[in-house]
Amino acid sequence: DTDYIEYTIHFQNTGTDTAHNVVISDFLDPSLDWSTMTPLASSNDVQINIEPSGEVIFKFENIMFDFKFLMLFSGT
Repeated sequence: DTDYIEYTIHFQNTGTDTAHNVVISDFLDPSLDWSTMTPLASSNDVQINIEPSGEVIFKFENIMFDFKFLMLFSGT
């Protein structure tokens, strides 16, 4: 039996113009095996990097993210 943790990111452009590149970072719980993280869905192409320090970096490049919309990334 495997336990799953859902990790979901919601972000919104609250500015007054289009966002071209978005970078989101977070520090992960070191007691979990993050090498098993599997992206399930993303509203745009995303690059995910997990640093040895435990920092995870989500990069959305050239997304042309209008200030009216909400973005979603979901993984387990």
